[in-house]
Amino acid sequence: MSGSMNRNPSSQPPNNNKDGRKDVLNLTVVLSKRNVRKQHKQQQQQTSKQHTMTTRLSSTGPQVVIEQRSYNKSAYQQAASSVSSRKPHVKEKEAQKSRIIQVLDIPLNYKLYEIRAVFSKYGKIEDLYTRVKGLYQHAYIRYEQEDNINIFYFQWSCYLEQHTVRVIPLLLNDESREDRYGFALKLTGLPFGTTGRELNELLKGSGTKSVVISRNPKNYNLLKYAMVYFPNEDVLTEAASLELKIKGSELFWLNLDEKACHVTQALSQFKRKKPSSYAEAAKGEGNNGRR
Repeated sequence: MSGSMNRNPSSQPPNNNKDGRKDVLNLTVVLSKRNVRKQHKQQQQQTSKQHTMTTRLSSTGPQVVIEQRSYNKSAYQQAASSVSSRKPHVKEKEAQKSRIIQVLDIPLNYKLYEIRAVFSKYGKIEDLYTRVKGLYQHAYIRYEQEDNINIFYFQWSCYLEQHTVRVIPLLLNDESREDRYGFALKLTGLPFGTTGRELNELLKGSGTKSVVISRNPKNYNLLKYAMVYFPNEDVLTEAASLELKIKGSELFWLNLDEKACHVTQALSQFKRKKPSSYAEAAKGEGNNGRR
């Protein structure tokens, strides 16, 4: 007993449990770090797939942005289908031009509902908007049916109450557009307040296609002369030979580049100068007698 109690501790086998636990712990830490790196790498790969897919149309079309948290084939196909369905919008816009007219010379005080009321008689209107151009408004009117505007390929103007406005189909070719401005004369001597409807009625039967009475930029009153447009030179020449009167006032034809006084409307160009004395009048009569 005593011998066993006094056994030399150095002769006992070493206790390796403590060192074994350290090795296991170190191995666990290494594996844990590897797992963390592996998971981090997987997350990065997954994040690269969780992207924002941006599908753009052409520079003239709209932009569609679809955000998705993970790659979805059906969502991608749906986006592509949406883009494809929008492409014909440009073609549709071009097709709409065949149903649009441009209306010129609209006085600034006219409202949209008043313009719509006049032009609705030609067909059902889909869209109408106006823009200010100088002293007038220009209206763009789109009808439901292309046939609604066919009349304006031959009729150059229409009435807006007492005013005349020019109408041009938006798809009218360049040559036809030039023809609508190519043959014109200035008609002077209009009494104050003469309207386009009154003048148009006076010129009925002369071959006149459209009439525009200019406005004073200071007070917006109608001036005492008008621009009269004809379809060709023959009709213009025949109209220029007409002697016209309106409300007792004699009217006179001028070329567009000839200036007419706003007060006398070029009457002095056609009437003889009033003699300043009896002697001057007698002298004039004497000259006439020698001819």
